Amino acid sequence: MIVLFEKDDPTNMRIYRENFFKAVLQFFEEYKKNLLTSAELKTNFIRKMDDICGIRHEYYFAYGSNMFPPRLRERIKKYHCGSQATASGYEFTYNKKGADKTAKANLKSLTGGQVYGVCFEIDKEDFNKLDGYEKEYERCCIKLRINGKDEIVDTYISSLTDENIAPSGEYKDLVLRGAKYWGLEEQYVSNYLDK
Repeated sequence: MIVLFEKDDPTNMRIYRENFFKAVLQFFEEYKKNLLTSAELKTNFIRKMDDICGIRHEYYFAYGSNMFPPRLRERIKKYHCGSQATASGYEFTYNKKGADKTAKANLKSLTGGQVYGVCFEIDKEDFNKLDGYEKEYERCCIKLRINGKDEIVDTYISSLTDENIAPSGEYKDLVLRGAKYWGLEEQYVSNYLDK
C-alpha cells in the first residue's frame, strides 16, 4: 500500500513513504529498461531533454546521397526521425557540378513535377555542419508533403549545373541505398535515381 485515503474525508490521505520510495525506484528501473529497447520511447526522451536544454529541431529534406542514414550521420552525427516525403513543382536530376567533376543530385523547377525523398528532423544547429558539406548548394525553403500534411522545410539546390556530366558509380550507389532504405517507389527510382 502506498496511499491510504481516509474513509470519511477523501482529501485527507496518508502516504507510506517507504512503499512510495520503493515504487518510485521500481518505476525508474522499468523505465530505464524500456528506454534501452523502445525506439519510440528513446526518441521522446531525447526530444524532452532537448526541449529542457533549449535545443531546437527543424526539418531537412534530403533527396540525394544524404537520404542514406550512415551518410547523414557521418556528416551531422545524428537525426531524430525521418520519413518519406514529396516535393511538388520540382524534378530530380543529376546535374550539379561536383568538385570532382562528376554530377551530384539536384532539383530543378518543373510544373507538375514531383520529387520523392526523406524529411529528417535534425537539430537546428546541425544546418551549420550541412552548409559546410553542401558548399555549392544554396539552402532554401520548399513546401513538402509529409504524412499527408504540408510543411515548409529546408533543402539544398544548386545553380552550378552541367547537363553533360554523369554521377560517379559510388555516389549513385549512396543515393540508391538511401532510396531502398526508405522504400521509395520503384518506378520513381528507376526513372530518375538509377538512370
